[in-house]
Amino acid sequence: MSPITLVIADDHAIFRQGLRSLVRMAPEFAIVAECGRGDEALELIRLHRPAIAVLDISMPFLDGLSVTAALRQEHDQTPV
Repeated sequence: MSPITLVIADDHAIFRQGLRSLVRMAPEFAIVAECGRGDEALELIRLHRPAIAVLDISMPFLDGLSVTAALRQEHDQTPV
């Protein structure tokens, strides 16, 4: 079975590092990309089409809610 793919977006590098460490302990998940800005998150989700996007609510350039709204406008139903 293929792993469940994730994109992680949070502007706090320490939080991303901690989440990455936790996810790596669960073989059923795989992080395909991570970033610290909302605009980057939107691009990475479009590129990688992950099974799940983990988004911070408050990030530079676009917040997590704006990223989610943009995805829904594009009819992208990636769970956030």
